[in-house]
Amino acid sequence: MRRDICKIIKRISDHSTQYILELWDDNSIYPNGFAVDSSTGNIYYTAVTYTEYVTRVQSHIGVLLPNGKHKVILTRLNFPHGLVVYPSKGLLFYINIGPKTYIGRANMDGTQASVLLDISNDRWPIELTIDYKMRTNDPELVVAFDSYNVGI
Repeated sequence: MRRDICKIIKRISDHSTQYILELWDDNSIYPNGFAVDSSTGNIYYTAVTYTEYVTRVQSHIGVLLPNGKHKVILTRLNFPHGLVVYPSKGLLFYINIGPKTYIGRANMDGTQASVLLDISNDRWPIELTIDYKMRTNDPELVVAFDSYNVGI
């Protein structure tokens, strides 16, 4: 496994606002997914940190605020990805791959994190989205699996 410093700079320009997210470390931090809250301008992301021999994974979900401040909001994750935000309800959903693979739910500030759905080993979730049009009064969280899609 190649062991060099990983530096990722993500810039998103919205006329007057420029976001810069820099993640780098000797342990190589890899961003795995992004979600934007258009009502606040916050950018949420998942990141995975691999150790030298991939014996321990330190992962998190963080948020980059429009003022440039960065905050880690969820930790103790194995391999988070598939991040989606639901701003009007103040929620975020994510997939955590690991010994116990699950779809998680938390408030957008990282509080009240919980397991929404345990996933068995025969299904591999790869992405999440929220379907607002299918049910206008009650949007549906849609999970894309490696072989089929399911609404929950």
